[in-house]
Amino acid sequence: MKSIGEILTEARQTKKLTIEQVVNETHIPKQYILSLEADQFENISVGESNLLGFLRMYALFLGLDVDKILSMYKNYKLIEEQAPYEELLKKEINMKKILLRVGGGILLLFGLFFLLNQFFEINLFTVNQTVKLRSNKMKKTRKDILFNQELVLSVDGYLYYLKFSLSETQDIEGVIRGEDAYRDFLLSSEEPFSVVLNTLSFNVEVPATLRISYDKVYSDKRLSIYLEAENYVSLQDGDSIANSSTDRADNSIDLDVSIRQEREVLMSVRSSIPVNPIIMFKGYVNYRHRLDNSEVIDRYYQAGEQIQRTMHNNMKIWTSNAGRTTLKIGLNEIALGRDGEVAVKILYWQRNSTTGMLDLIIEDV
Repeated sequence: MKSIGEILTEARQTKKLTIEQVVNETHIPKQYILSLEADQFENISVGESNLLGFLRMYALFLGLDVDKILSMYKNYKLIEEQAPYEELLKKEINMKKILLRVGGGILLLFGLFFLLNQFFEINLFTVNQTVKLRSNKMKKTRKDILFNQELVLSVDGYLYYLKFSLSETQDIEGVIRGEDAYRDFLLSSEEPFSVVLNTLSFNVEVPATLRISYDKVYSDKRLSIYLEAENYVSLQDGDSIANSSTDRADNSIDLDVSIRQEREVLMSVRSSIPVNPIIMFKGYVNYRHRLDNSEVIDRYYQAGEQIQRTMHNNMKIWTSNAGRTTLKIGLNEIALGRDGEVAVKILYWQRNSTTGMLDLIIEDV
């Protein structure tokens, strides 16, 4: 049976893609791509959730069965985490060494206790100031959404995308993505999920944390969630409570939440046909696309310009100003997003298991 790395490598080579092309199009760091293809998952030291996000993104980009790849990875982890038989055997116990170590440990603990006691007596007032400052930098909002409906989170002007689904075991699975990375997680009503946002978008200068929890699941597949955003802020030497009020105003977090329609069926046909998408520009836009996994266009366009191509299988589109970029196919005319928003879309054919027809779909990547 082929390993995960062998499947990824074979799929990339089948599409005649180089490592550099994959890096440019997925924005996954080169060393992580190499580690995934070599099954060296331990070299991706960015946390399990980010690793799963990179693996999901790469499998999706190559057109592989994402669920199958993730299932293979879970089986791999189970095998790797099994304790070696030798570690289960009892070792001989040297009582003399143990007693000496325990005695030394007790003396060390007494010394640490004395030093920490002195430290906390001196710094108690400063610690209380820091906690007060952090608690006032949190913004909380509540939102009701449908499963598989994507939320757009604007946190201090940076965009993140959040979506939930219900597993076969009725677990609430979530995925949040920024410009550079994904995080997969399970949502719990008992303990919120937390993520530091500059691990998702690497160009974010001020680190902030987002906490996600849920209140209840409704019978109509709606989910009620809570979102909390907070800056990482602490008082510096010499700061005072008087100064902290100004600091709170300057470092408050803006958190806006909206619902995004991420997938749309443009037409349905009995058999695959070539289509002729027209891309129209209503402003200055940096635009690029990859057509049928071969032709690549990357250039700037001005208001009034347009291009037309013939698509047989798929077309991946990047635009720096989605509100000023319009896709037209037949009678369908679609704005790719909002003004100033960076958007990545994919246009492709997919067989509908219910109708048996081929659907032409456009969705977010």
